[in-house]
Amino acid sequence: MDARRASSLRSLAAACALAGALGCGRGPAPDAAASSSAPAESSSARVASEGDVLAESAACAARRAALESGPREPGAPELEAHRVELVGRVRGATAWWRREPAASAAGAADSKGASAAKAKAKSRAHDAVRALMRRHKKSPEALRAAVLREGYLFASRVDEALALVDQVSLAALFAEPQVFLLRRGVVHLLRRVRRDARGPERYVHAEGPMAGEPAELLFGDRVGLDPGALGQGTLAVDLGAAQAELGFEALREPKWVGDVLAAEARYGAEWVPTLFDASGTIARTLCQAPSTAQAPLVAAAREATRRAAPVRARIRDVVEEEVREALPFDAPRGDSGGGDERFPLRPRWDSAYAAGLRTYRYGERRYDVYDAVGRPLRPQVCIEFVYDTWERAAGSWFAPMAARTPGGALEPAPQRLVGTFQLPDLGFTTPRHFQSFVDFSASHPEAFEVWVVPPEERVAYTKPEAFFALLGRNAAQFRTGDVLVFRRAKWDGHSMYHAVLVMETDPFSGVPSLVAGNAARPRLQTMQGVMQVTWRRYLDRRVRPRPEWLDTAIRRHLGLP
Repeated sequence: MDARRASSLRSLAAACALAGALGCGRGPAPDAAASSSAPAESSSARVASEGDVLAESAACAARRAALESGPREPGAPELEAHRVELVGRVRGATAWWRREPAASAAGAADSKGASAAKAKAKSRAHDAVRALMRRHKKSPEALRAAVLREGYLFASRVDEALALVDQVSLAALFAEPQVFLLRRGVVHLLRRVRRDARGPERYVHAEGPMAGEPAELLFGDRVGLDPGALGQGTLAVDLGAAQAELGFEALREPKWVGDVLAAEARYGAEWVPTLFDASGTIARTLCQAPSTAQAPLVAAAREATRRAAPVRARIRDVVEEEVREALPFDAPRGDSGGGDERFPLRPRWDSAYAAGLRTYRYGERRYDVYDAVGRPLRPQVCIEFVYDTWERAAGSWFAPMAARTPGGALEPAPQRLVGTFQLPDLGFTTPRHFQSFVDFSASHPEAFEVWVVPPEERVAYTKPEAFFALLGRNAAQFRTGDVLVFRRAKWDGHSMYHAVLVMETDPFSGVPSLVAGNAARPRLQTMQGVMQVTWRRYLDRRVRPRPEWLDTAIRRHLGLP
C-alpha cells in the first residue's frame, strides 16, 4: 500500500472513530449509479428523511475535521482556471484531476517543438496537432508518446484539448487488432475494422450495448493495450454518479486529501460540506454535513433526484436511439428548407406511413419511410426533436416494419403507438411554428418554468469568452432535461431559432456539458458544437418542463407510481 493511500485510510479511520454510528464508505455501488440506462427504481428504494440527513451531518463534520491535516493533491489548476470554457467546448472534460498526467520524454520534446513552431507561425493549436500527426503518420507508437500522457488524452490548455479531441483518432494511435479504453469507470474492448461502406479504417466497440458502433476518443479517456494497467494509478475521478445520487447542482472549493475529495455542494443558494471517496475512477458519496436549517433542503433534493433518476435515464436512452437512427432533418436534399414551403417532408412522411408505403416523393426525389432495418424515419426540425423525445420517452411513437410470418420479410405495419403522453395533451396546437412554442411556454407557467436571458446580457458566439462567462454566472439556471432556446436575427428582421435538450451538466461548474438536438441529424454535442454553426447565435432562454406532467407521464409509462 502506498504512503498516500495509507495516510488517507488513517485519516478516515480516525474520522470514523469520532463518527460513531455512521459507517465508513457508505454509498451505492458506483457502476449502478453511473449507468445512463439505470433500471426502474425498486419499490423498496429508501427515501432519506430530514432526520437521516441530520444524523449523517454530525458524523460527517467529524470526518471532515479529521481530514484537514492530511496531504493535499495538487490537482490541475491551469485547466481548472478555465473550467467553464473547457466543459463547454471539449467533449468528456467533466472529471476532476488528482494531478496533471505527465508527458513522456519524447512527448515533451515533441510538444516543445510544436509550441515553438506554433509561436513562430502564429498558428493555432489545431495546426500543431496536425503537424504531430503528419510527423508520426507511420508510427502509431511515436504518436502515442507525443499526444498521450500516462495513457490519457490530456492537455492543460483549452485550445490544445479541443485540438486533440477534434483530430486525434484511435486508428491513428494504434495498429493492433484490439485496444482498451477506460471511461467513467468502465473498460471498453475495441476492435479494429477495415475501411468499408460505413467509414474509414477505425475501431468499434466489440461488446455490450454499443457493439459495432465506432469508438470515439474523448478528453480524459485512458487508452492502452493492457486492460489491467488502465485502472492502476488513475488520476481522474468522475463525479456524475455522485451528483445523480445527491442531487447537488455544482461543487466548489474541492480539496483532494489522499483518496478523499472534500468540497461544498450547492443546493439552490445553500452550500453544503460534502465528502467523496475518490480512490477509484468513479467517486462514491461518503457523507454530507448540512446545518439544521439546510437539512430539509438536502433531504428534498435527494428525494427529487431519486424520483427523477429513471426519467432522466429513459430520456437518455431515447436520445441515443434517435442518434443511432439518424432521423433526417426536415429539409429536401440539396436544400435548406427555406423555400416557399418550409420543412415539407414531415407531413408527406406521415401520409406515406399511414398508407403503408415504403417511399414518398417530394420534388424530383424519393425519400425512405423506413431505414434499412425497418425503423421509421420520420423527419424532424430541431424543436420537433424535443417533442419527439418527450413523446417517445412516454411510449408514443410509430411502429416499425414487421414480418407477417416468422422469418418472413419485413413489411410496413403502420400503427401510431399511444403511450402516456402526446403533445396535444398540453393543448398546444401549432407545434411546427417555433415562435408559437416560445409564446406557449411563456404563457403557461403551470407547464413550463422559463428563464429569459436579460437583453443586456445576451452574447453572440462571436465572443466565445464572454458567452462562456455568461453561462458561468448563470449556472444555477441549468439542469438536465432543460430546453435551451438559441436565437439570431435575420437580415429581414425575423428570428431564427434552434433548440437543444440538456443531457448533462458539469458537476463542478454546473453549466451544460452535453446537449442533444437535430442539426442535420440527431447528435450529442458540447455547447461549442451548437454555437459554432452560426456565430451570431445567442442563448435566448431556458425552458424547463414541469415534472408534474412530463416526469409523471414517463414514470407512468415505466410502471412507476
